[in-house]
Amino acid sequence: MYHKVTGPYWMLVQSEVQYLDFYKYVESMHIFLKKCFDEPSCLLQSETKVFDDFSLPMNDVLSSLYDRQPTSTTHPDLTLKLVLKKMSASFVDVIERQLHDFLQGGRYHNIPQDSPLRTKMMHSKLHNLLGEACFGDLDFSLFKRRNASLHHNATINMLKRNKTMSNWFKSKPSYKQKELLKKSSCLAQEIRNKNRIEVRSIQESLKRKLQDTKDEADNKYRELQRTKEDIVKEVRKHGGPCLTLEDVDSLLLEGGKSALKAEIKYQKMVLNQKSKFLRVTGSAADLKENLRNFFHQKEKSDAAISTNAEQKQFTYLDSDEEDLMLASPVPLAPSHQSPSSENEPKSETENSDTEDDFENTDTESEAPSKTVRIDFEYNFSRTGEWIAVFYTDQDGKPYFVVGEVIEVLSETEASVNYLQQCRVRETLFKVPDATDFDAKVKNKFVFAWNILVATTNGRIWTVQEIKDIKMHFKEYLNLYF
Repeated sequence: MYHKVTGPYWMLVQSEVQYLDFYKYVESMHIFLKKCFDEPSCLLQSETKVFDDFSLPMNDVLSSLYDRQPTSTTHPDLTLKLVLKKMSASFVDVIERQLHDFLQGGRYHNIPQDSPLRTKMMHSKLHNLLGEACFGDLDFSLFKRRNASLHHNATINMLKRNKTMSNWFKSKPSYKQKELLKKSSCLAQEIRNKNRIEVRSIQESLKRKLQDTKDEADNKYRELQRTKEDIVKEVRKHGGPCLTLEDVDSLLLEGGKSALKAEIKYQKMVLNQKSKFLRVTGSAADLKENLRNFFHQKEKSDAAISTNAEQKQFTYLDSDEEDLMLASPVPLAPSHQSPSSENEPKSETENSDTEDDFENTDTESEAPSKTVRIDFEYNFSRTGEWIAVFYTDQDGKPYFVVGEVIEVLSETEASVNYLQQCRVRETLFKVPDATDFDAKVKNKFVFAWNILVATTNGRIWTVQEIKDIKMHFKEYLNLYF
């Protein structure tokens, strides 16, 4: 590419060719590069030229390179041709964008010899004009002064490169040079203002483009949220999400094809599940089979994640937060009821001492999170909210679990799907066995809500606020027990 295009081009730019004759070479280079894009092998032939007047001399190195290149009929190097094709396309794009005034239909294309413009520009040579060095000078300018203004690049750099102008200025006597510099200083402000206006218009256009992109993304997000809400309503209308293969069979009998479609969309769009079986096309029997295959695949994947049976259990809250990863796990199933009456929150009078203790210890704890509440006066109002719930095991030892509200039965009771904490990291959770789903919870045992829970594949969930939840759990215990 250097021997065929860029080398001859630099020879052209540094030559005495007049500005208004530049179109001949631009047009020739444009045609040549478009031909190279269609057939890159022409760049591998030593006899082809982009300009008749300018070409680099052949030497032993170049000759050996051309001799070693494969011909189009003997084992062509496809990778090399693809690279040359891509480079040719880039050059054509630059020419059509930067030098369009010299192409067919441009304002400097084929200016007649008797035109007054030729008389006016008879001393304008290519080597005086920075703008024609469009393949390299901008990179050099950015390298030298990356934050330079448009005025600097368009005037100062151009004057430094304009040999005719600089030599003409040096030939003037000193008093004339001072007059010219004073006059140029007065007139420069007008050019500087024009450049500032142009830069400001570009910046405003960029801001509008960025704002339009942001508005478009916000509209798509709001539309997606509305779609998810409609899907959740449709799933709730048919009894809630499916958890087992038996639920899929009963869903087809009760809701038909529309219910199966809603369930597939719920798994795919709301829970972000990824599976080739989550397709909404086909008959009702096809949708049912897809859902069954999906749940069967999900069960196998969940079993593969768990390294042993103990990993499918929830974790106690240890007093030492650093030992949480090594704490003994406890099982959780829907058969586990909320704490009995003897463990229910005490009355205000009975708990006055505990409240005093809580107030004394509160100064030592961290400030509560903005998203996790600690007033412990929670009422169920919407589905999809993540909450933390107090539990006790059979020995009366307290622990907590994190779950999602899937159905609001009343302000004081709701059905919750729980997550199971992983041992790998305290912020990681996963979906437990199907038998651990759909536990009914009273609002008096909810001590934290509006918890931020994220997932990328529907199998591993992240709860970044786990430290805040543990802190509020301690406060809940100090307040009521």
